[in-house]
Amino acid sequence: MRLDLTIIIIIGLILFTLCSRQTHADVTLTAYSPTVRQTDNTPRITAFNIQPVQGWTIAISWDLFKMGFNAGDKVYIYRDTQEGRESLGVFQVQDLMNQRWEKRVDIFFESERDAYRFGIKEGWKIAVVDL
Repeated sequence: MRLDLTIIIIIGLILFTLCSRQTHADVTLTAYSPTVRQTDNTPRITAFNIQPVQGWTIAISWDLFKMGFNAGDKVYIYRDTQEGRESLGVFQVQDLMNQRWEKRVDIFFESERDAYRFGIKEGWKIAVVDL
């Protein structure tokens, strides 16, 4: 009987954890490159001590991190339009943005020029995916 109660409690805690973790969010997309002006004094090392890779690395705002998006999460970046779904693909959370930003995802580009060209894009969504 005691073992049954323990199992029920453990299952309940697991379900609570899974249900309380945010796995989708509406975001604004921006871009950054490895310059001290855009990052910190170690532009080639992320907040999670990883070397960023173009086409894979994203930084998320702290509010998303606190909502349950974690370092190492693979996220699908997309938006729904009248023509259908538009996707930028799957990226990995490898960095954190300055705390002043909210509901933002910063995509890493090697080139400062490419990051600038990317601009600011509103109306996008992210979703955690298992690969």
